[in-house]
Amino acid sequence: PQGGDKPLPGAFPSLFENTALNHAAARTAFLDYVTGVHKSGAMSGPQGASLLAYLRDQAPAGTLTDEDRHAVDLLIKVFDAVFRDKNIPAEITALIGSLQVPVLKAALLDKEFFFKADHPARRVIDLMARLALGWHRAAGAEDPVYQIILRNVKRIYSDQRAGAFAEAEAELDAFTRKEEANAAEALSSPISQALRKEKRLQAAKEARHLVALRIGTGEVAAFVETFLEDRWVSVLTLAYSVRDEKPQAVQSAVQTMDDLIWSVKPKITADERKELLAKLPNIIAMLNKWLDAIKWNEPARAEFFNELARTHASIVRAPLDMSPQRQVELAIEAAQRAAERRLQKQAEQAVQAGDGFMQRVQKLERGTWVEFKQASGIPQTVKLAWVSPMRSLFIFANRQRQASVSLSDEQLAQAFREGRATVVLEAGVVGRALQEALGANGGSVETAA
Repeated sequence: PQGGDKPLPGAFPSLFENTALNHAAARTAFLDYVTGVHKSGAMSGPQGASLLAYLRDQAPAGTLTDEDRHAVDLLIKVFDAVFRDKNIPAEITALIGSLQVPVLKAALLDKEFFFKADHPARRVIDLMARLALGWHRAAGAEDPVYQIILRNVKRIYSDQRAGAFAEAEAELDAFTRKEEANAAEALSSPISQALRKEKRLQAAKEARHLVALRIGTGEVAAFVETFLEDRWVSVLTLAYSVRDEKPQAVQSAVQTMDDLIWSVKPKITADERKELLAKLPNIIAMLNKWLDAIKWNEPARAEFFNELARTHASIVRAPLDMSPQRQVELAIEAAQRAAERRLQKQAEQAVQAGDGFMQRVQKLERGTWVEFKQASGIPQTVKLAWVSPMRSLFIFANRQRQASVSLSDEQLAQAFREGRATVVLEAGVVGRALQEALGANGGSVETAA
């Protein structure tokens, strides 16, 4: 009612209350039916993947509302996904599958199961599925992974309290974290090497960015542009690598680069040329100092300085009385080169933006299992055990916690791109199953549950 509206006359409120009561009564009756099956620990109907479907079809008449039927159908999809997953060992699949009735009860009592990824019942299934791939089948039931899954399956099935899933989740999560910590400790040496490598990679990335900002205008002489991309990136990388010990190194390397770029630009006035002649000795000295630091002593170094000397000479000797028309022509040529360069960069960025493999790599979480195709043709399934702070390096470990694959983000994206790497099992088994079910039905969680 809004404002001063009067209550509607007639029996509508009473009818509405009766409908709600009937709905609640049906829900209670269906829960009683499910609870009875849960307590019995056994049933005459089929086991395994068809258990929930059997419960739905055998529910006493009038106890299954449309809403609860939708919930059961969604859970059937969830457990179907678990049973179909060939990467989860059959022995573990059977243990997870035995939780169908307790999970159904949890979902009926709390529909947040379908909305929240951190719901305890959902988390239990996800954690068990992730741990399953780390099970050493050769060790059988004595393996710690199998033991903790079995113990918590028994806990949930035998404990009728609503908090059983939360307790199981806490133990499974603690076990998972301990496993990850142990793996990280076992991988301490590869991780230390990776951290040093990431520092170098990050330095190189920043160096390439600084160079790209300068040459992206299209106004830098071609031979200088090549020199900056091929050699000065290494200089800047070195400067960034030692900036903790020598903070002034980066500023020096950047200033030398900017001075070089300035020196090969046209000098139209006599004062500009005098300034160039005054600065050249220091520019050349700084260039040589940094090139010595990266140990570039190839013949190409002499060729670069010869070309640089010829360019400086042509700048100094060019006629001072350049006509306004010629100045305009030079400006137009520079603008055209800049425009072409920008268009090329935009095209490259568009291609990279359309490639979803790098985004896929950046979304990978620790604990994700990935299958790599080896040169021998035998696939290798490993777990993402460590991700560097800048997410530029990824270390994968086998079931024995030994580092087997170490890749940069670009290398990993390329492996996905070429089909040499495939995600076996990601976090969120329940969430992915629900998304698939809802996508197939063209609905949403709200309408389906």
